[in-house]
Amino acid sequence: MNDRQIECFLSVAQTLNFTDAARELYTTQPTISRLIHSLEEELNVPLFYRTNKAVRLTTSGVILYEHLREWRESWDEVLVRAQNINRGMDGHLCLGFASEADLDILWDQIIPAFQEKYPNIAFQYESTRPTDICQKLENRMFDLAIELRREQIDTVKFCSDVIFSSEMTLVCGKSHPLAQKDELDPALLENTVIWTVFSEKKQNELVRDLFRHLGVKNWNIKYTEDFKTSLVNVRMGNGIMFIDPVTKKLDSEHFHIFELPKEYAKIHFSVVWFRDNTNPALPLFLEHLTME
Repeated sequence: MNDRQIECFLSVAQTLNFTDAARELYTTQPTISRLIHSLEEELNVPLFYRTNKAVRLTTSGVILYEHLREWRESWDEVLVRAQNINRGMDGHLCLGFASEADLDILWDQIIPAFQEKYPNIAFQYESTRPTDICQKLENRMFDLAIELRREQIDTVKFCSDVIFSSEMTLVCGKSHPLAQKDELDPALLENTVIWTVFSEKKQNELVRDLFRHLGVKNWNIKYTEDFKTSLVNVRMGNGIMFIDPVTKKLDSEHFHIFELPKEYAKIHFSVVWFRDNTNPALPLFLEHLTME
């Protein structure tokens, strides 16, 4: 059964007239008769009763007509939806991001430019703990998420692309001994507490090479699920934090901010999505990110 046979069958079934069907399809009546006859032979069932006065569907023809009509209507709806999403006429994306992240480059530049091009694709935004991002992507709670680049990601389940970079700084409160220094003092960093919302393994990856460069041998990772807990402890002098301006812009009134050597400061932010996500708006946004 091919598309042309289906088209002819549906037209004859609706008009119950071979000549009218031929006119509707811009062809000839013998062509319609030949296509219907070939379809009946292929299916091995009669689809129409034909007399000199009338044409009507057989029982098999009625059953086939109902199913093919529903299929055609469903296909037309799918096609319109695909065309609309490609033109940006409709769609929806849920974007997840780490709860501590400001991500001004997304809110001020990347997403507004996308919505100007696709004004009817709506966004929903939700912050979460970094440790929950992959689970929420897999559970379809997020279509995609922005996070600090993962070096280890399950590539069977997830896809990931770097979309922009930033540079870490070392931050302490004004009452911390480091705040009295013009540059990083390794002696004051020895055995220091590092506050973080990342896992101990992830935080160690971020600072290990820097501390080795500075000659710092020991430090203490203090993990907390709440970013504000980390921030308040650092502000009050209870340790330090590594942070970048994309994640959070801190004021110099309450924090002392140390620039780091370029070779140890660079970090990358990625967009991550569940490989089996079939949301048609997702490829459009991923393409936009690549272009941006």
